[in-house]
This record gives sequence, structure tokens and C-alpha cells, in this order.
Amino acid sequence: MLKLDQRTDDALTEAKRRILANLVDRAGAGGEETDPSVYWSGYCERLQYLTGLDNEHFLRVRDHTWQITGDVYNRYLPPLEAGYRSRLEDAFGKLWDGLPDRYRLSEPERTFGLEIGGSVVNTDLLRFQRLVIALRDEGILDQVGGAGSGTVVEIGGGYGGFAHQLAACLGEDLDRYVIVDLPEVLLLAAAYLIIHDGVESVHVHDPADPAETIRQLADGPATFVLVPNHRADLIDGRSIDLAVNIASFQEMTSEQVAGYLSTIARNLTGTLVSFNRPFNMEANVEQENLRALLDRHFAWRTAVLPLTESPPFRARANRAARSMVRRSLGRPTRFSEYELILAEAR
Repeated sequence: MLKLDQRTDDALTEAKRRILANLVDRAGAGGEETDPSVYWSGYCERLQYLTGLDNEHFLRVRDHTWQITGDVYNRYLPPLEAGYRSRLEDAFGKLWDGLPDRYRLSEPERTFGLEIGGSVVNTDLLRFQRLVIALRDEGILDQVGGAGSGTVVEIGGGYGGFAHQLAACLGEDLDRYVIVDLPEVLLLAAAYLIIHDGVESVHVHDPADPAETIRQLADGPATFVLVPNHRADLIDGRSIDLAVNIASFQEMTSEQVAGYLSTIARNLTGTLVSFNRPFNMEANVEQENLRALLDRHFAWRTAVLPLTESPPFRARANRAARSMVRRSLGRPTRFSEYELILAEAR
């Protein structure tokens, strides 16, 4: 039976209380820009059960994060284990060849995956590892901090996995890692980071005491500051070395993305990293063109993610033909592949 120590138990109870308070606060604020997009509304409804879980179940919080990433624990148990082991061994073997230990990722304990090369890995970690290597090779990680002054803002941090990994890579160069997300999802991130990075390292915004969040953002002891989406204004006026969005801009409305991009552009001193589909209308009809939204505030370019494979020729030809037909009919492109974009404020 999994057991929690009392401080962690208390911290999880308080995190759940604050998440529920943030949900009430957001409902009171109202507005299309802060309510979940149509894409996310169904997920938010199904995530409500998390606030009712007994705290010890958060020790296996990754068993619940498949709703965010699609990665599930049974991939790493028989009979599926053998097939995933072969793929992960090949991929991580290539990525880790000559890679300094500082940038070699491993899942923390009490999660799921396979042990390969002395590390626990899974499909989610593979994506994070590819991103970390790309950012290192592009010199983006060197832009963060120095002497403990670096600030990273991740919009849509999911269960907190990338935050945990990137913070470990940055080490003492990182001062503050801010996650802005829907309150329903912030509970997953709060639990994951409290358990794996420590009670004192995490601050969850309390709508009854916004001054404390402001203090934490300025000079508080918490490394990770979790801010609900309807209080993204709290990051305005604070220098951002690196802004990150992984696969969630593509799931928001155009107005929501525009609001985030405007705030980031006003405060960004380094680079915005976006890993999204620029066109995702097959899944999300509330946003047409991410590139056009980026154009309003940023000069941007694409970069190559390690181990990126081109889709088969037939698939590329079919998509190109569909896009051509849609353009001829005056209809927007509905689908595109993920692309890594590096952007700087104009």
C-alpha cells in the first residue's frame, strides 16, 4: 500500500483546496477568453474526479495523465512491453550518444516506463528528450538565467513532466518556472511536482491571497509557481527568459492564443518555443492558423527536432492534394504536422 508522509499529504490537500477555489474564481470571472475551449471542455468535465481522489493515489499520478498525453501504463507491462522496449531502446540510444549527462532525461520514481541504460523512460519522455536536445543545439537553454535569475513560463504545462525535466537540466540557472494552465489540469501538475520536487518547491495560486503569488513570482522560495489560466495577468511585467508551449496552443481558441502571445511578447527577453500543429481544424474548429497569430507579435523560424521522420510519400501526397482542393474552394487548411517554432518578440 502506498503511503504519504504528513507534509506531502497536507500539501496535496491544500493544493486540491486551491484548485477548487480557482474553479469558483474562474466561474465568477466568466468570459470566452478564460473558459475552456470546446476542445478542452469535455476533458475538463472528465478530470473533475481528481479532486475527490484520496491523496495516496497521487503517488501514482502518472496513471491518470493519459488524458493529457495519451501515454498509458499498460504499454510498459506484458504483452505490449516488448514492442515498446525495442522502439525506445533504438530512439534513446541514438539521442543519448555523446549527450552530456546534464541533458540525459529519466523519469522519477513512482511513475511508469521501462528501464533502459540505467534510466526509466517512456513515450512522453522521448518527446521531452527530443525537445531538450533541440533547444540545447539551438542555444536556447543558454539564454536562461545565470546566477539564479532565469525565468521560464510554460503555457499549458500538462501534468508538469516537462517542467520537472527542464528544471533539472537548467539547474542553478533557473530561478522560477511558471506554469499557466486550466485549474483542472493544474492539479495534476501540482501533485506531480510536489511529490517529485518537494513540498517547498511548489506554489499553487490561492485566489484568496493573490499577493502571495506575486511575492512568489518576485522572490519567493518556490521554484514552480502554478497560475490558473484566468489569472495569466499575474505574469505581466515580469521578465521571461524562455516561454514554452507544447501541443496546447493548437487546442485553444484564436482569442485565447492571441491573449497569451500578447502577454508573452510584452515580457519576453529570450525565445518563445512552440511545438504545435499550425493548422488543427480537424480537431479544433475555434482556431484556424497559429502561424498568423504568431506573426502579430513575433519574428519566427522553424527548427528541426531530432529523429523527425517525414511521413510516407503517399500520405504527404494525399494531404497536399486535399489542401490544394480546399484552397481552390476558398476553405482553410484543416491539418498539418507538428512543427518546432522558435520565435522572438518584434
